[in-house]
Amino acid sequence: MAGGNDEVESLKCAVVEAGKAMHEAGLATATWGNISALTRDRRIMVITPSGFDKSRLNPHDMIVMDLNGAVIDGRHKPSIEAPMHLEIYKSLEHVYAIVHTHSPMATAVGVAGEEIPPIILEMVAEIGDRIPLAEYACAGTRRLGRALVEVLRSANAAIMRNHGVIAVGPSLKAALARAILVEEAARIFIAAKILGKIEPIPDDEIKLFKAVIGEWKTIQRIQNISEWIKELKSIGAENQED
Repeated sequence: MAGGNDEVESLKCAVVEAGKAMHEAGLATATWGNISALTRDRRIMVITPSGFDKSRLNPHDMIVMDLNGAVIDGRHKPSIEAPMHLEIYKSLEHVYAIVHTHSPMATAVGVAGEEIPPIILEMVAEIGDRIPLAEYACAGTRRLGRALVEVLRSANAAIMRNHGVIAVGPSLKAALARAILVEEAARIFIAAKILGKIEPIPDDEIKLFKAVIGEWKTIQRIQNISEWIKELKSIGAENQED
């Protein structure tokens, strides 16, 4: 099998664990939502079966498919959203995992026809300058996948109008974390609206934050925090005279 049997079996286990975590985080009820992962050679997809409670899956329930949509292994039907997953993988080469949830707060934002502006820093760091709203398209269609590809070119997650949330990443761990973060951002967004006003992070502060994060990632170790303050001064994040 392309991708290697060991890798495929490992992905089956990872999808099962992601399903349990998604259920525990309250991101899906009953059998709704779906999860998939791609082998590193981008030839084989492991996806959840249709009609299964995500908290009760086991590796033998997983469906193995190629990117043409042919079922290679599995005793059940694949998720109805398999065409959506395949469209995303074929269009976005940086994506190796997809988590689709029906998380309530983020879905409410989608029902209202809104996207989430940059309101918290972790959202900017993990997802992008906004959580975009994808146009509505019928579940189970490639058209839905194409609508999502358009917004996922500039973000690692999106709200699906009148449907739910999609989150992608280089791994299931990353995609799941981003799905959880979308729901957190949605709760904050709705609460801020109730309080009266949304105050997004200004564009210049977003640019500065990205520079700070980028600089931090280049540093392996710090012996003294003064070294970091010097780096911050060099990119204009700290006053030179301090």
